[in-house]
Amino acid sequence: MVKGLENEFGNLITNLDEISKMATNYFKDLFSSKEVSNCDRLLASFSPCITEKLNRDLMAKFKVEEVVVAIKSIAPLKASGKDDWHIVGDEVTRYCLDILNNQRNVEEINKTSIVLVPKVLNYCIEDTQWVFVPGRQITDNIFVAYEILYSFKKRRGTSKKGFALKLDMSKAYDKIEWSFLEKMMRRMGFCKD
Repeated sequence: MVKGLENEFGNLITNLDEISKMATNYFKDLFSSKEVSNCDRLLASFSPCITEKLNRDLMAKFKVEEVVVAIKSIAPLKASGKDDWHIVGDEVTRYCLDILNNQRNVEEINKTSIVLVPKVLNYCIEDTQWVFVPGRQITDNIFVAYEILYSFKKRRGTSKKGFALKLDMSKAYDKIEWSFLEKMMRRMGFCKD
């Protein structure tokens, strides 16, 4: 059990109701959405990386082969035993294609979104980014940060200067401002649909 928390003024709070209120307010603030006010300057520094052809490819109708490959790739999550694909495969594939190509409403069976970004990931991810790239791990950035700080240490006493900036990335990975994401995707060249 938490016995106390330090508030923003440096005072130790020990009253359980106040501790509860502090914790609630902290996480409400951390995970609440705040509209991005003016991101035009930031967006202006990004060049489109999605071409008209890539957009056409992304908007193309899904094919039977793609559906079958996707379904068969979920093997670790399937039920044990025979799947009887030879019996249900055509019907399942038709149903999936209807959902994917005709925007059939599937709220009653599925609340997830289908994401096409992996098809163009190599056009969107910089060489310096480590997340979502096969063969790379985000933890590799620890070594990069260490090397940068080590180079700063070696510069001491020279005219070369540098600075390091530590950012609180918890919000960056725990939530996203959807309005900003939509604007960024438009800037990158993704079509509205």
